[in-house]
Amino acid sequence: MITLIVTAIWFCTIGIAARKILGIRDGAHPLDRFAFSFLLGVAMNGITLFVLGVAGVTIGAGAIVSVFAVALLVAVIPARRAAARATSVYPLLPTVLLFIPFIAIAADAMWVPLRDYDGRGFWVLKAKAIAHEEKIDGPFFQGTTSVNLHSEYPLLMPLNAATLMRVFTDDDDRRIRWLYALAALSLCLVVRSIVREHSGASAGAWCAAVLPWLPQISTELEGGALSASSDIPLAALVAGAFASVMRGDDSSKRDTGIWLAALVLIKSEGALIAMIIAVVAIAMRLRLRRESFAGFLSMLLAPPAIAALLLGIWRTRIPFEHGKDYGRLIRTLPSKWTTIPDAAAALFGHALDFRHWGAFWIAVLVSVMIVVIRRRGAEGYLALFLTAGILAPYVVAYTVTDWDLAVLAGTSANRLLTHVLAPATFLIAAAFWPPEQSAPSPPGSAA
Repeated sequence: MITLIVTAIWFCTIGIAARKILGIRDGAHPLDRFAFSFLLGVAMNGITLFVLGVAGVTIGAGAIVSVFAVALLVAVIPARRAAARATSVYPLLPTVLLFIPFIAIAADAMWVPLRDYDGRGFWVLKAKAIAHEEKIDGPFFQGTTSVNLHSEYPLLMPLNAATLMRVFTDDDDRRIRWLYALAALSLCLVVRSIVREHSGASAGAWCAAVLPWLPQISTELEGGALSASSDIPLAALVAGAFASVMRGDDSSKRDTGIWLAALVLIKSEGALIAMIIAVVAIAMRLRLRRESFAGFLSMLLAPPAIAALLLGIWRTRIPFEHGKDYGRLIRTLPSKWTTIPDAAAALFGHALDFRHWGAFWIAVLVSVMIVVIRRRGAEGYLALFLTAGILAPYVVAYTVTDWDLAVLAGTSANRLLTHVLAPATFLIAAAFWPPEQSAPSPPGSAA
């Protein structure tokens, strides 16, 4: 329980400080505000430590505590209160249903060591190396003390996990399990907030209540809430960025770029996702016809561009070990384009696997048809573009892979489908619930 409290306070404090610096107003439901703050704290802590690591700063207790101390100082400074806003009350039954699966997830996180292959084999080893060596390019990353499999994997989540290891002076992987469990809970709460803005509190509560009951989220050891892979945190960051884009007000330009930078630094596919979301954000901005578009563009693109530059610099410092050279593979696409249907079938065939997803993706497919046929608003189309835009590169990757396609899809398809849970759930809400005419406070105001 102490681990839960420390994890929640640590990252929420950093998130609250970031929210104040970015000038994002309060006003949403307290639990939604917790979710946005936690995720923003995960993003900012990881980004800050990565910047320090690339700059050659020792990532020891001093740096980690300093980041938290500065955040705490900013968080406790009184801010001018904005006018209070009425918020819709979420219905009780779906709220209870949302939290029931997390009782089991919490029990598992509290007492059981990690059991997923990717978490133990890749992500946690990197976190332990950072905690012990206090560098992101030390002996482990040079391959001199151990084999650093998938050496090119970005380090946002290992840096956050290493933070907790240093705070507790213990590298037992049970110390970091709450980081991923709370990311899963935050994903559901952020989705709830996004849907509430479009279709009301009841729609938001029911749509979000479905997510933790999906076996891929609640019981799957590879890529779910019980694992230490970065897929659930990536999906949560996508949700945070989606909320910021859908908010569309002037404050959104101050935090969308932060979400995109965090996506670049969380997984290799995060850079592509960040580009897709940037296109959606630009389209939304043009639709709203806001002023100072050049300023918005610079604040949107500068953080992820800097993150990508620093990631590239870091990768030049470490040897490449056991990864896919998609730069080379993508050049084979002209000779493999006829296999695109097979690649798409391999990916989306897993979406119809009831053991992992139930009828969720069938509902999404029906929702897509309703949104298109009935023209359910620009927001529905943007969610559709975002969902398709994120999944399309995965189909291309399956097309050009030199692995056995069935084996690759069996180990990765369900994790990749997790990445688009936020926009996919929004599509269901857009199809089956009419938009509310007078929406409460924006979801991103809880960031």
